[in-house]
Parts: sequence; structure tokens; C-alpha cells
Amino acid sequence: MSTVQKRGDKWYAIFKDKAGKWRQQVGYTDKTQTIKLAKRLEDEAHAIAIGDIDPQAEARRMERTKPATDHL
Repeated sequence: MSTVQKRGDKWYAIFKDKAGKWRQQVGYTDKTQTIKLAKRLEDEAHAIAIGDIDPQAEARRMERTKPATDHL
């Protein structure tokens, strides 16, 4: 079950990753948007854990989004 926690001006999304460990990620200043983010992150991790999403494809997608200056 994902949750949110407020620290300063921002809300933090707290969720379980694909290995079942609790993780935190900075969310938004809006609590509703951060709750949606936490739910999406936990749903993605669950889909990876049960095999619906290929984790290598996810890693390749993240590599493609890096700017070219990082590769040089």
C-alpha cells in the first residue's frame, strides 16, 4: 500500500519496489498528484515483479532518455 508524507513544501511518495523494499521519491506540492504518483510507481513495480513488464526494456527506455552529452 503506497502512502505519502509531507516534508517542507513537498510531499514524498512512499511505495514498495519490485523487490518488496520500501522506497521514497520526491513528489509534488499537491498531495493528490503525489498520491497518484505513489500508486503508479507501486503498480509499475508490481507489474515488473509478476512479469508483465520486462525490466530490461525499462532500463533501455531510461538510457534512451539521457541527453547525448552524458554519453560523450
